[in-house]
Amino acid sequence: MTNRVYHHLKGSQERECFNTSHSFSILLFFFFVFLMPTVAYTQLNERRIFLWDVSGSLLPQRQGEKDLDNSPLPFISSGNGLWRSLKYKLIESIENIEDDAMNEIILIPFYTRTLDPVCVKATPEGKSQLKDFITNFHYKPVGDNKTNLVDAIRKYHDMCRDGYVNYLFLFTDGVNEVGDLQAELNDWNRKSQNPGQYSYGFYILVHPAADVPYIRKAIDKQTNFWVVPDANVSIQICNMPTQVAYNLRDDKDLTIPLSGSYRDIKGKINLNLEENPYCTLQAAPMDIYQEKIHFSLCLKNTQNIPEQFDLHLRVNYEGGSPYTFITPEQLTIHCINKKERTLKISIE
Repeated sequence: MTNRVYHHLKGSQERECFNTSHSFSILLFFFFVFLMPTVAYTQLNERRIFLWDVSGSLLPQRQGEKDLDNSPLPFISSGNGLWRSLKYKLIESIENIEDDAMNEIILIPFYTRTLDPVCVKATPEGKSQLKDFITNFHYKPVGDNKTNLVDAIRKYHDMCRDGYVNYLFLFTDGVNEVGDLQAELNDWNRKSQNPGQYSYGFYILVHPAADVPYIRKAIDKQTNFWVVPDANVSIQICNMPTQVAYNLRDDKDLTIPLSGSYRDIKGKINLNLEENPYCTLQAAPMDIYQEKIHFSLCLKNTQNIPEQFDLHLRVNYEGGSPYTFITPEQLTIHCINKKERTLKISIE
């Protein structure tokens, strides 16, 4: 299983016994609301995939600088000296991930070649293992030493899993030198929107040289893909379930739990309900407190409502930090409209 389902049950059972003087009669009434969850939600597990540019342009220009493990660094005249600072940023990003043994962190170094992925669980032990790998990673290029973003992004798609929320964090300091990056970026939507797959990409500019107009233009045309202009910017991700289920017979109020690395939501949450014949959103503003979104549905009418139906809700975040993201941006509300059931047993 790659998802977790949480239930909050509400129901009642009643029993009454009747005796008469003329005959022995027992009537048992089991009155109950069908024990579907009042509210249930599905939270998918996560795969956070870091693409780490380890091309030579990150090396220092002068001899004498040392790596995080105190080993001497090679140097090139055209280097920008960001090797150590990028390692620090990767380690900080990994430290900020919430501990959860159900989630995974994957690190993929790349230059001309894409190196073997390092996969760990998002536990203190797994994160420590990954931080040690980054600290002790040495620069040992084989063959050409170029930036190949095309193969790196393709590797990300290969590592995505259906039934997971997949995150791409691509750290790079320069322009692509191998393959057609624009074509690969333009293909993001097709590759990342397969049924059952949730994919979100962050193109993180480690150096101003990586800020290329055609890259921004291509990414802006995609869904769930963003340019982050500085590696020192803290990306906050607020996670929602992919599906919420509840019983219309109980009430019309819904609660959507939030989780993730975010610390505060200072902006505004706008909810848009897809047109349907059964329900509308309550006109009042949506409330956010205790790490939950609270809102209400109103039935358009009480006649001819099916026992089960789905609604689709889109979530838009506005006015807060430009680096706070809510994922996924759309969730399904599975509505249960179960009638009361009565069981009558008569013995005479």
